[in-house]
Amino acid sequence: MTEPSAAGPPLLPPGAELPPALRGCAPWFRRVRLLLSRYLVQAAPWERPSPPRILDRRVVELLGGQRSHEERLLPLAELERGLASSPLPDLEPSPADVLGWRWRQLLDRGRLEPDEVDLLTLLAAPALVPDFLRLYRELAGSPAALAWPESLLRQIVDPDGNRGERVARLFDPRGRLAQLGYAELLSLPGNLPELCWRLPPRLAQHLVGHDLPDSALAGVLELVSAHHELDELLPPGLDAAALVAVLEQAVASARSLLVVIHGAAGLGRRSLAAALADRLGRPLLALDLGRLAAAAAPADLLRRVGLEQQLADGLLLLTRGELLDDPAQANLVAQLPSFMDRLPGPTFLVADARPGPTVLPGRELLPLALKLPTPERREAIWRRALEEAGPALADDVDARDLARKYHLPPGRIVAAVQEASLQSRVRGLPLARAQLQRACTSQLTHRLALLADRVEASLDWSDLVVPPEIRELLWQVVRRHTLHARVFEEWGLGTKLVTGTGISALFSGPPGTGKTMAAGVVARELDMPLYRVDLSRLVSKWIGETEKNLAGVFDEGRAAHAILLFDEADSLFGKRGEVRTSTDRYSNLEINYLLQRMESYEGISILTTNLPRAVDEAFLRRITFHVEFPLPDEQTRAALWRSLMPPRAQVAPGIRYTLLAREFELSGGHIRNCVVRAAFLAAQADRPITERLLRRACLDESRSLGRLLRDEEEAGAGDDGWEDDRPADDDDVDDDVADADDDEDDDEDADDDEDDDEDDLDVEVADDDADDAAR
Repeated sequence: MTEPSAAGPPLLPPGAELPPALRGCAPWFRRVRLLLSRYLVQAAPWERPSPPRILDRRVVELLGGQRSHEERLLPLAELERGLASSPLPDLEPSPADVLGWRWRQLLDRGRLEPDEVDLLTLLAAPALVPDFLRLYRELAGSPAALAWPESLLRQIVDPDGNRGERVARLFDPRGRLAQLGYAELLSLPGNLPELCWRLPPRLAQHLVGHDLPDSALAGVLELVSAHHELDELLPPGLDAAALVAVLEQAVASARSLLVVIHGAAGLGRRSLAAALADRLGRPLLALDLGRLAAAAAPADLLRRVGLEQQLADGLLLLTRGELLDDPAQANLVAQLPSFMDRLPGPTFLVADARPGPTVLPGRELLPLALKLPTPERREAIWRRALEEAGPALADDVDARDLARKYHLPPGRIVAAVQEASLQSRVRGLPLARAQLQRACTSQLTHRLALLADRVEASLDWSDLVVPPEIRELLWQVVRRHTLHARVFEEWGLGTKLVTGTGISALFSGPPGTGKTMAAGVVARELDMPLYRVDLSRLVSKWIGETEKNLAGVFDEGRAAHAILLFDEADSLFGKRGEVRTSTDRYSNLEINYLLQRMESYEGISILTTNLPRAVDEAFLRRITFHVEFPLPDEQTRAALWRSLMPPRAQVAPGIRYTLLAREFELSGGHIRNCVVRAAFLAAQADRPITERLLRRACLDESRSLGRLLRDEEEAGAGDDGWEDDRPADDDDVDDDVADADDDEDDDEDADDDEDDDEDDLDVEVADDDADDAAR
């Protein structure tokens, strides 16, 4: 910065020594003395403080000793006899020289004009030297003042009033001192409110060596450290040395350059900005635009942010840049250009997508697009994260499998490994694959639950009773997903296809044939969440809302790594018809949009329908697998009966499942309903599940389906002992007992009658024998 030349007056007159900590600032404090001395000499008598109070011995020494009246009236330029530059030392100074070193550093970074240096020095003097504070309070006429009236400062800087325009620019709230945060403007209340200026407390603390961050910026501004090498974070096709050279040129020329790093969250956007700042040898400060927009006074926060950036000599990173495209943030967007103009060198902006051309127009942009790393890159990140995690790995942990199954960005891979490793340490067990999978699932942020219902996949292949060809098709769905990365990415087939790299399956067949169950089995095999899309939440009467909801389903499904299940899909994926009304036209638009999203969806989508002919042919062309679930034959029905019986229930032995399968032609869903019916009937009677209960449940299920029953079936239902299986009330039990007693009495009477008949017969026979003997 500038210092008085050697030809000028003595630096400090005898008897006016400064404290050791202020010696590095001696030239500028000498200039404060000259300004205050000139003001006291030229002030009008009614404006000048009384000599006993202000011009005592201490004040005279503070102002540099007794000097001639003529010398005090000389212009400052003649007193200084010219200014010369003095470079700053490269090394951090000793504690005794901190104030002087930081003061000169502050003036260099601000690139201030001489008038601005004068005003800044006047504001710094009472904040750093107690004697100057006492003098300023006397001059202001306030014994407790901490800010100084603008009128007083104007008279000190320009007592003659000859520099009106220059002084007006100097005290402009939009001037450099105020915008850089070097000077703080206050409006003190009172009968006659007056504008007052002061040195910001944060700046005063910095000058004396205390670097505590501004408490007003808590949660808004934070320091970002570099944890990764630049080569690990750069997207393919960029050269690290060339990129750093461009940024160094912007720093050297103080050219404002906006580096836009856009991509999905977790791809290392902040880490890339931190690595670039580290290569430039500058700290990086992250400003949260969301919190800034929500603040009550964003302009004041921006001034504080600018001061922190100046004090740290760092680069600024603007986060949540997608807010700049939000029309509701027009006030924030309007304030950013002037703020960024005061930031020399490169500024970083991270966002989900590149901001539009109307955002921050006229700025030099350097866009850097980040994409999901390739499987090989993800595998390397997994291996490095697992090595750095610490705990031993279980045998089932495979970095290659994790990299291909979970398409996570680098940041979330590291977070998942850290979470799983902590869990394993708490349990004292090796880090297992199941823990890593749960941690990966927790890293997925989505709102799919607002548009779909989670289906718990609790069944596996042993519970699925389908023909072998159906099982093979389902296994093909599983294998295609597990080999997706190898075929489309490693072998490069994805470069030949623009769309259609996802997996879509149509499960068609009569009700109850296991379509939804098969979707759950596939989801469990792949260890992926299954969400059934609620069509009532998607379809809207308002134009465009249905398409918007559909877009949300596919976007959130991709973020959740979930399988989307469109149950009864024919209601949404129906055939397009001839346009006769506006309703037909918009219905066709919905189907066309759905066709496009189905083809571009990168995950797994499953459609189930009972009416495959009602589905539009264009959908069928885009379907990867079409699985037709037939009605089960007799052998399959018998297997379904056995597999659906609850394992912990009381089941009577000797149930003839083959006979049930032969007599009742039911689908798997209806057989499940029969088992449920029979189980509740058995629980009600507190008896085991018997064949008679299963038969009765089959008859009830058949009636509910509207099927006609043969007379022998109805008769069989009456003789199957079902009446004995029903629980009886107390009255019914008494009646049954009474009826039983009557029956016993009737039986006894019948026995007596039989005995009487036998006696009569014996008498008749004896009489006949006597007659025969008499003859």
